[in-house]
Amino acid sequence: MKSREIKFRAWLNHKQQILPDRLFDIDTYQNVIILKENDASYSYSGCYKSCELMQFTGLKDKNVKDIYEGDHNGKLIVFFENGCFKLKNKNNNVLGLLSNYTSIEEFEIIGNIFEDIGLLK
Repeated sequence: MKSREIKFRAWLNHKQQILPDRLFDIDTYQNVIILKENDASYSYSGCYKSCELMQFTGLKDKNVKDIYEGDHNGKLIVFFENGCFKLKNKNNNVLGLLSNYTSIEEFEIIGNIFEDIGLLK
């Protein structure tokens, strides 16, 4: 059995920006450290609470794009709860496990809950 790749991306609240998994790290004090941005290395000593981490589900959408918690297809939102990735609708009704979604190959990520707040209301 092949292990799922573990990676995260981060939403920086103060910058309203997503950092891909390879551009940041979390130190032992739970500070977000930006390792690289625009090819210039520097540190950001912001608190962990000033960002939201989104975990990779191990699945890809129909365009071979990584699916992370917080991603959505306009109708369904991916979230993590009790050790499982699940889907919910805009009304927060849980629809089941993401892995049980019968047409995951038809699932197309069009955004995430942080960048598309208005779209999901």
